[in-house]
Amino acid sequence: MKHNVKNKKISILLPNLGGGGAEKNYSMLANFWVKKGYKIEFVLLKKEGIFIKTLDKSISFYNLNVSKYRYVFFPLLKYLFFNKSDLIIVNLWPLTFLTLLINFFLLNKNKIIAHDHQILSKSYSKEFNNYRSYLSISIKLTYKFSKGIIAVSNSVKNDLIKLGVKKNIIKVINNPIEIKTKKNITINQS
Repeated sequence: MKHNVKNKKISILLPNLGGGGAEKNYSMLANFWVKKGYKIEFVLLKKEGIFIKTLDKSISFYNLNVSKYRYVFFPLLKYLFFNKSDLIIVNLWPLTFLTLLINFFLLNKNKIIAHDHQILSKSYSKEFNNYRSYLSISIKLTYKFSKGIIAVSNSVKNDLIKLGVKKNIIKVINNPIEIKTKKNITINQS
C-alpha cells in the first residue's frame, strides 16, 4: 500500500540556515521531501543563511524574527498555537527543550520530533567553558513529551540515555549524504 503524502506538511525548526551540518542536512532533506510530494516549511529564529538559496522555491518560511533564545518564547508559543503541520522536527538544544516545553503548555497539541546532532554533555561541559547545569534537567523533563528522538549516531544516542532519555524513543538515523554522479546528477541517500 502506497503512503499518500499529498497535503502532508512538515515543519523544520532551526535557528537559521547558516553553514552548519544540521542546516545543510535539512536543506538537502527538504528538497528531497518536496520532490516526494510533501509541503515543507522552515521555522527559523532568523531567516538568514547560505542554504536559503539552495532550497526549492515551493518551500515556505516562518520567521520568528528573534536574535537570541531568550526572546523566542512568545513568538514560538504563537507559532505552535496556530500551527497546522502534520509533523514538526526541531533541531539543536536548547531549541528542542524550549519547543517541547511550550508544546507541553499547549497540551501537546503538536506532533514533535527532536533531533540531536551532537554529544550534548561534551558540547556543554566545563572542558569547553560552556557548562550548563540545567542541560540534563531540561532534557529529562521535556524530551519524554516528544513523539520520538532522532540521534545522528550511537554515541549521541548513548549520551541522551545518560542525560535521562528512555532508549526506546531514540532512533539513530545517520546524516544523509549527497552523491554526485559522473553526469552531475545528484542522488540523495537517506
